Amino acid sequence: MKDLKYPVWQKPCQEVLMEINPQKLVTKINYAQIRIFLRWNELRTIPDGDEERQAIQDALSALLSLRRDKEIKPFDHKEAYPKQVEGMVSA
Repeated sequence: MKDLKYPVWQKPCQEVLMEINPQKLVTKINYAQIRIFLRWNELRTIPDGDEERQAIQDALSALLSLRRDKEIKPFDHKEAYPKQVEGMVSA
């Protein structure tokens, strides 16, 4: 694996791309989205995080496309982690 600029959420996203087991894929997509949403929440207070925010939007778009392609039910991050994502804007 190459060095990741934002490993906290990029590593789980890479693991999604390598997963071939459909049941594990769902879990890994959910986990990657959780890591993304938690990091997005942290970035709200960081004024110079535009590059990472754009990378997150791109990764989230890819995960959502994969969900559609594989016909995987959307993950409700608010249900899973209501306090951590309170006040966040969903992508």
